[in-house]
Amino acid sequence: MSDVFISYSRKDSEIVDRIEQELDKYGITSFIDRSAIDLGDDFAEVIAKALFECQIVLFVWSENSNQSENTANEIALAIDFEKTIVSFKIGTFKSDYKLAYRLVRFNRIDAVPFNEDKIVELGKKLSQQLGKKLKDKSEDKKADNVQERDNVKPSIDKSVHKNADESKYESSYKFGKSALLEFDLPSAFSDLLEPALNDYKDSRELIAGIVDYRSRIWSIPDAEFDYVKEQADNGNSYAAFIMSCYYKNKHVDNEKSYKYAKESSEKNDSFGIYSLCKCYAIGIGVEKDLPTYLSLLKRSIKAGNNRAILYFAKETLFGWSTRPNPLKGIELLKKAVETNIPEAYSVMGQMYWEGNHILQDMDKAVECYNKAISLGYMEAYDDMSKLYMYEPNTFKTKDPQKGIEWLMKGAEYGEPSCLSAIALCYYFGTGVAQNYSNALKWFLKAAGAGDGFSCYIIGVMYYYGEGVDEDDKLAWDWFKRGAAMFQSNCFYMLGVMCRDSNSPEGKNEDCIKYFEESADLAGGGRNDSLLGLYEIFRTKELEDYIILKDSSNFQEYSWAQKDDKRAMKYLKRAAENEDAVAMLKYGVILTDIELPFSNEIAGLKYLEKALDAGKIEAAIRLGYLYANGIGVPIKIEKAKEYYKQAIDGGAGPVADLEYGKLIKSQYDDDKADEKILEEANVYLKRAAEAELKEAYEPYYSSLMLINMGDDLSTSPNHIEAFRYLNKAVESVNSVQNLIDMGVFHQMGVGTKKDIPEAIKWYKKASLRNDKVSPYNLGEIYFEEKDKGIGNLSAAVYWYGIAQKRKNESAHEKLEIADNERKERIKEIEDNIDVSRLDEYVKLMIPLEIYDEEEVDSYLQDFYSVCRRRTCYLPMLNNIAAEYIECKYLPKNLNDLFVDWMNGVESAEALGIQCDRVINEKEDIFPYCSMGIGQKFAEEASLLWLRIKAKYPDKFSDATILDQERLLDIAEREDDLNLQTVLISIVSVSLSVESAFNTNLKLVSEISNNESLQSWGDAFYSGTDDLVRSYAMAKQLYQQVDSAIAKERIEAIDNNFKLYLKD
Repeated sequence: MSDVFISYSRKDSEIVDRIEQELDKYGITSFIDRSAIDLGDDFAEVIAKALFECQIVLFVWSENSNQSENTANEIALAIDFEKTIVSFKIGTFKSDYKLAYRLVRFNRIDAVPFNEDKIVELGKKLSQQLGKKLKDKSEDKKADNVQERDNVKPSIDKSVHKNADESKYESSYKFGKSALLEFDLPSAFSDLLEPALNDYKDSRELIAGIVDYRSRIWSIPDAEFDYVKEQADNGNSYAAFIMSCYYKNKHVDNEKSYKYAKESSEKNDSFGIYSLCKCYAIGIGVEKDLPTYLSLLKRSIKAGNNRAILYFAKETLFGWSTRPNPLKGIELLKKAVETNIPEAYSVMGQMYWEGNHILQDMDKAVECYNKAISLGYMEAYDDMSKLYMYEPNTFKTKDPQKGIEWLMKGAEYGEPSCLSAIALCYYFGTGVAQNYSNALKWFLKAAGAGDGFSCYIIGVMYYYGEGVDEDDKLAWDWFKRGAAMFQSNCFYMLGVMCRDSNSPEGKNEDCIKYFEESADLAGGGRNDSLLGLYEIFRTKELEDYIILKDSSNFQEYSWAQKDDKRAMKYLKRAAENEDAVAMLKYGVILTDIELPFSNEIAGLKYLEKALDAGKIEAAIRLGYLYANGIGVPIKIEKAKEYYKQAIDGGAGPVADLEYGKLIKSQYDDDKADEKILEEANVYLKRAAEAELKEAYEPYYSSLMLINMGDDLSTSPNHIEAFRYLNKAVESVNSVQNLIDMGVFHQMGVGTKKDIPEAIKWYKKASLRNDKVSPYNLGEIYFEEKDKGIGNLSAAVYWYGIAQKRKNESAHEKLEIADNERKERIKEIEDNIDVSRLDEYVKLMIPLEIYDEEEVDSYLQDFYSVCRRRTCYLPMLNNIAAEYIECKYLPKNLNDLFVDWMNGVESAEALGIQCDRVINEKEDIFPYCSMGIGQKFAEEASLLWLRIKAKYPDKFSDATILDQERLLDIAEREDDLNLQTVLISIVSVSLSVESAFNTNLKLVSEISNNESLQSWGDAFYSGTDDLVRSYAMAKQLYQQVDSAIAKERIEAIDNNFKLYLKD
């Protein structure tokens, strides 16, 4: 029991020490919390007991204690206990009105100005009240000798001593523990250092509790470590551990951190082994080595290191480097709690609060947090605030004001996480009005106290301009500062700035190293970084399922080579870390049997975990798996349950679409139960109206099946179907959409019947290499064979295309149409009927498939930059004249020109007149137009008729279609002129058809921005049908975002002089 309870602010410790000395002269015992409370004692209980038992409460009333919540509580309790209170007011300041009101009836001594005489006066007055007299001088001398002995600086042993002399270190040890309770970390470190270096009691554990935390060691002056380094270099193993932490957590130097940890470990110091294991865990000064890390961690535990037990518990709970094992983690955490490590209580409190792998218990959570605080772990104030401020797991706001009260208690000690949490309240407007300026002020305080997360938020504020002007340089600097504290979010944002070309220092590809640094650390940025790496390396095709694909979010990142295998490794790590987004993506990809990564069983588990984690979209995929029997037996009802869960859970239009498609799939054409379609359409319509483009096709195709007996052009369902078909074409433009456009116009579904329009859409679909549209075109042209002279050959052409594409119905129809075509050709040739020349040409070449005027107009514009090489042409379409170096006709056009000119000359030698069509190669440079091609075809056909008329016996059984036979005849022909004419006719027919097909494909694809890369490559190198033109290639490459295209453009730009020499 003490005579006087001294209530004070820790900032006035020197004055309080002097008061204690003065009172001791009278034999007055004093209660001062920092020296009277042992580590582990219940702080509140000891304070209350001391107040109850003392005779006088002395309140050292200063500007510091005037605003202290702790001293205010002590005064209030003293009044409740009816104690005599003496206030000793030092300095001039405005008194807190509540405090002044409470103290107005008690004795007060004003020490203004404050000096030594005022303390002497205080001692006399208190001794009078207590009836105490000055002690005998001999007692003072004895006390002085003890004090002198305690102040002798002990020599530091180089090795660890388990039973150090108590008389040397007990006083420093007590002062250090007391300072730790007040979160006066610099004083605690200073007082506990000598005992710790000599292994006195648990002082090594207490110092470790400071240097093992970045936010704590930050507050220790660098000068303190000069002495520690000297001792470490002289062989003290614990000093080496401290220096390892210093270079790991304060002034980052990975090599030195590893060096000191290794030196300490080699002397079997359990703390050195513990520090070394952390070096191997994340690669500090040494290659990351998980097996070595785990081996050292277990060795440290075996050597009796309690912090290693806690670290292993957190590793096992949260899975920083290995797969989480929550049950084992809880058992290890309980062992850590038994060792009385303050942080262990806080972590256990978090487990009880969240109900995380342990029964949720708020009372036990509060008990654990209070115990942590009583042990000097002021970070638990932040944890306690969360308990009151938020609902566990959901983090819905509960009682923010109560939470802020706890944060302010921690902030009074300058605890960084509390300062940061207060800043977040202002940042988000939680419990207070949102105020970015106040948030920044508190974040700066927290960052100054060593809080890396605050560095991250300050960087974010400057990066996005939140309450401040956008400033990439300042943002970068703050992220770098946080990264030096190993803040994973800061590494992540450094990666983001590099990736998005906003970094003042780094290159795009530097983002990979920053993301990987973040991914190797614990913290909020880890999974974001893993997902960022996944996005960099994945291909677009990897996320082809509807709930994942979003083309607008896909980035090419041309500076990084795509690698799905590497991307999946990053995604797997994020999924194993139980990131909800990663689990969803990973589960979907694993259940895609078309991909090389498929593992349906594992994928199913990740989807179930994603669903449990709140990703309701996972229910859509699970429904799909059960509907289609992927990794599970087909269970339609189970599939419906998942789809309904997704719909009810707000998964949106995708859930409606998939559920509607499942219902529609149960429709039987034979039974024609339209009720099924009507039910399906409820969901399909909802998805379509939500502008989900993937829903348009299922919806319009379902509508088309209803009321088929009605007038198809005026039925409301069919008009609605046609409207959504148009929306599908505009947004999706799939092959099926194009075919359906042809069907709707051909049959008059929701619109008037329009055969030319149907032909147009079927032709577009045919360019996508499907087998239905060419067959439908064949049907249309064959049905209309007598309505146009070219329709029969067009039917043959399209049936032929359908047969090549494996359309089973096309073979028979092709044979019928082609036989009829051959009969008509033979009839014209047998009669030498020149009046039917136009029909004759069109029977041979399906000119009806081409729109001559439209194609030629497009080709003229397209080839406008393509001319023979010359250095005198002006700039064309922003492409310099140096690149306009087309020099030669492509092979097939050159053959066409040469063969035709030879044929004309040989025909004239045989006495047959023939139109030359063109006079020089320039006329078909750089391409053969549709008009000129048709002219060639007409002249070749006319020449053949004249040849048949001149030599009826030789060619009575042959037709112009018998090209192989004609070539055989030519090979055996003795008349060289006739031989040349026959070869010319066949060559021109083949060349013209080839040129027409090339033109048609080029116009169709390029006008729709399709295959631009391939066409660019074709012009870059030249083909049998296309000129080599760097101008054309560059024009196409400029429209393509790919690494190859960029390389080719650079090659063209850098080497055009070389091309000029060709």
